[in-house]
Amino acid sequence: MKKIIKKTSWILLIFMILVIAGFVAAKNNLISVKKTFSQKTISPNTFTLPNKQTLTSPVNLCNIKNFGAVANDYSKAKENRRAIQKAITECVNSDHGLFIPSGTWYTGSLYFNKDNSWLIIDPQATLSFIYDPELYKPLRPSRFEGYELINFSAPLYFDNIAGGGIIGGGKIKIEEPKKWHHWDKYENTAKKQLLKFSKEVIPLANRIFGKVSDGLRPPFVQLYNTQNFVLDNIRVQDSTMWTIHCLYSNNILIQNLNIYTDGSNTDGIVIDSSSYITLKNNTLRTGDDAIVLKSGSDEDGRRVNKPTKNIIIQDTVVNDAHGGIVIGSEMTGGIENVTIKNTTIIKADVGLRIKTRPGRGGYIRNINLDKLNADETRSDLFRINAHYRQSIGQGDILSELYPEIENITFNNVTANKVLRTFMINGFTNHPIKNINLSNITVTTQQKTSKIKNTTNKKLQNINISFENNTRKDKELIKYE
Repeated sequence: MKKIIKKTSWILLIFMILVIAGFVAAKNNLISVKKTFSQKTISPNTFTLPNKQTLTSPVNLCNIKNFGAVANDYSKAKENRRAIQKAITECVNSDHGLFIPSGTWYTGSLYFNKDNSWLIIDPQATLSFIYDPELYKPLRPSRFEGYELINFSAPLYFDNIAGGGIIGGGKIKIEEPKKWHHWDKYENTAKKQLLKFSKEVIPLANRIFGKVSDGLRPPFVQLYNTQNFVLDNIRVQDSTMWTIHCLYSNNILIQNLNIYTDGSNTDGIVIDSSSYITLKNNTLRTGDDAIVLKSGSDEDGRRVNKPTKNIIIQDTVVNDAHGGIVIGSEMTGGIENVTIKNTTIIKADVGLRIKTRPGRGGYIRNINLDKLNADETRSDLFRINAHYRQSIGQGDILSELYPEIENITFNNVTANKVLRTFMINGFTNHPIKNINLSNITVTTQQKTSKIKNTTNKKLQNINISFENNTRKDKELIKYE
C-alpha cells in the first residue's frame, strides 16, 4: 500500500511540474509575441468612430508563426489556413490581435466571430488568398446584387462582432483573380434562381448556392452584422468581386486604404444596408465602381427593410473607375443622409451616379456633395437615372412602386474633359424633387446637358464651356 501511495505521489509531482512548465512556456510565448509586436509594428492605435466612440487596438498579439504558419510557400496554403484559423480561435480576444509578420502568407478564407477581433498586418507582410473554392467553405450568408443567399465565404469574413479592425500597413491580395472573374460567364442561371427565391420569399437558410457552376462569387472582405469596426492603412490588390462589403453593419470607419482591382464587378467599397459609416482618405482604382451605396433589391429589399444612412465620404481620390461614387441601383431599403466632400476624380466613366428603376420602390434623399474636382469623365460628370436596367433576370418590371428621389445638392465643382456635365432623368408621373446645382465650372466635349422630369430645381453659377469653340449649338443645358 505504501509503495502505491509513494508511486502515486511521484506521478502527481511529475504532473504538477509539467503543468507549471506548460504555464511558464505559454507565458513566455505571450512575452515573445509582445516582443515581436514592439520590434516589428507600432504602438497601439486609438481610432474615433462615427459615433465618437474610441476604439484602441491591442498590445498583445498572436503571431501566426507560433501556430505553425509558413511564409512564402504557395503549397502551404491549406495548412496555413488551418494554422491561422487555430490562432484566431485559441488566441484572438479582447487583449490579443492576430499578427501577420513580414513575408507572403498564402491561405484560404479566414473567419472571425468574436468581439474585439483585430487583424494586424505588418507593413512588409502580404496575406494572399489562393484560388481553390474548397478553401472558401463552409458557406456563409451574404447578399449578391441585392438578394440574400448562402454562398462561398468571403476570404476575410467578420460575423456578428462588436469591436475590432484590420490595420497595420500591410497588404491583402487575391492570387489569380482572373480565375474568379471567369465565373461571371456561368452566373445567369443562378441569378435567375436567386430572383425566383426572392419573389417566392424563400427563407435565407434554403437559398443555398456555393458551387463553381453557379458562378456567384463572394466579396473579398465581408463585414456581416458588424459594429464598432475600423479598416485603416491597408493595401488591397485585386478582388473576387465586391472588395470591401459592409452588410447590415454600423459605426464603421474606413480610412487610408489603397485599393487596386481589375475585372468585372470588382467595386472598391460597397456600403449595403448599413449606417453611420465614415470613409476618409481612401485612394481607389477599380475594375468597376469605386464607392457604392446600396440597400437591397425589390421584394428582398422590402422584406429586409434596412436602409443605408448617415454616410460620410471625404478626401477620396479615384484614379480610375467605372463610376466614381455610385448610389444604387439596389436601393429598395432606402438611402439617405449622405455627405460627400473634397473628392478628386482623376479618371472615370461617370463621376457621381444615382441609378434606380420602376418597381424598386424605396427612396434616395438628402444627398449632398461639396467640393469635387474631376480631370476626366468618359461619359457624364453627374448622372441621375431612374430608368436603369434590371441586373438580375434582365426583365422589365412595370409597377407603381416608383422610387423617391429628392433633395440632391451638388456644390463647388470643377471638371475638365467631360463628355457631358449633367444627365438627370426622373419619371414623367413621379419626378425627381429638389435638385440644387451651384458653383459648377466644367469644360465639356460638345454634348448638351439634359435635365428632365424634375420639380423645384435650382441652378446657380453654372459655367459650362465647350472644348471646340466652333460648336454651332450654343445650348448648354436642355430642359425637358
